[in-house]
Amino acid sequence: MFFNQLLQNPIVHHSQQLLKNTVIATGLMFSLAYNPHPALALSLSPIYLELKADKTQTTGILKVSNTSDKPLRVRVSATSFSYDEQGNFKRLESGSKEDLTSYMRYSPKEVTIPPKSTNNIRLAAILPPSLPDGEYRVAIFVNSLQEINNETTNYRVNFTTSMGSAIYVRKGNIHPNLNVDKAHFNTEKSELRLTISNQGQATARPKITWQLTQNNKEIIKGEGGGSFLPNKTMSVILKPNTKEKMILNAGTYKLSGEAVWNDDGMKSLPFALDLVIK
Repeated sequence: MFFNQLLQNPIVHHSQQLLKNTVIATGLMFSLAYNPHPALALSLSPIYLELKADKTQTTGILKVSNTSDKPLRVRVSATSFSYDEQGNFKRLESGSKEDLTSYMRYSPKEVTIPPKSTNNIRLAAILPPSLPDGEYRVAIFVNSLQEINNETTNYRVNFTTSMGSAIYVRKGNIHPNLNVDKAHFNTEKSELRLTISNQGQATARPKITWQLTQNNKEIIKGEGGGSFLPNKTMSVILKPNTKEKMILNAGTYKLSGEAVWNDDGMKSLPFALDLVIK
C-alpha cells in the first residue's frame, strides 16, 4: 500500500543482528526510538512518478537529499513490484509483463552526498518498439548506511535506511477506468475499507473524500487514497478526520463521497453505497 503505502513512502526492514560491539539495525521505527536523527537524514522525492513514453523512451529525475551534518553514502537499486488486494507493496521476480527493470537506466548507482545537500538520480526508460502498449513499473530504492557511536555503552549502531519511489511509464494512449464496487467495515480492527476496480490500462491514484450517514445524519467523515493498478480490484482504508477509534454499531449506513484523480485533466467519480453492519 507507499510503491500503497511503497510506495507511498516505503521504508524497507531488513534483519537485525548483534556482532561484538556493533549493532546493525534497520527500519524507521527502530532508529526513531533510539535516536530521532539518523532515519531522517535521507529523503527521496517524488515517491510516485508517472512518465509517458515518447514513442520508445522517456526520462525523469528523482531527488535524494542528505539532511544531516555529515556526508551520506547511498546506493541505488531497482526492483519489479506490484500491490496486493489490500494495497500492500510487494516485490516481484523480474520478468513479469509489467516489469520495467530491464528497460530502466539510472545514474548514479552509488554516490556520497555532502551534508545538507541534494543529488539528482537521472532516469531513462528505453522501450523496444515491439513492446505492446501498456503500463510498465519499477521501484527505485535508495539505501544508506549510517554509523553512530554511543560513548556510554561503547556500542556502534549502524542504521540501514531504505526509501523507494514508484515509477510508472505509460506507452501508448492508455488510461485508468475506475469503478467503486463496495464498502466493508471490519469490527475487530475498526477499519472501514472501500473496494475499487480498475478496468483500464493505467494506474490511478485518487484522493477520496467521504462521509458516513445514518438516517440522514452524519456519523463520521474523512479522506483516503491509494494506487489502483490496471485490471485489478483493490481496497483502501478510509481514515476518519479524527484520532478517535471508529466504532460503529450494528445497522444500515450510507457511505457517499468522491474519488478525484489526474489523468490528462482532473477526473471525478462520485459514489453512494449502502453499508450494513451486523
